[in-house]
Parts: sequence; C-alpha cells; structure tokens
Amino acid sequence: MSFPAHAQYTGPSERGQTTEAEALKHPVDDQDVREQGHLLSQTAHHKFLFSDGVGEIVAEIKA
Repeated sequence: MSFPAHAQYTGPSERGQTTEAEALKHPVDDQDVREQGHLLSQTAHHKFLFSDGVGEIVAEIKA
C-alpha cells in the first residue's frame, strides 16, 4: 500500500544563510550571507563592497 506524500519546497534562501551582522561577528570563509542593501563598488574580480546602510562588507559574488 502506498500513500501520497506532500512537501513544500522552500528553496536555498531558507537554509544555511547568515545575516551581515552575524557574519561580521563570527566570520567564516565561504559562508553564505543574506544581504539587503546596495553594492558600493567593485574591489577586485568577483569582489564587491556592499553596504546595508549600517555597515560595510566585502562580498564575493560568482555568476
């Protein structure tokens, strides 16, 4: 006998992501961080200066 299974996909944005403030308090290499704000400038290939209006962080963005 089998029963139907129901699940809801939440996507990668719902798991394993940290806010900018948490990342700055406890930095970890290659950590996924959820950002909301503005890119200020490009500092190197794939690296950008990002601001959330309170602080700034260098983010590596790969396509």
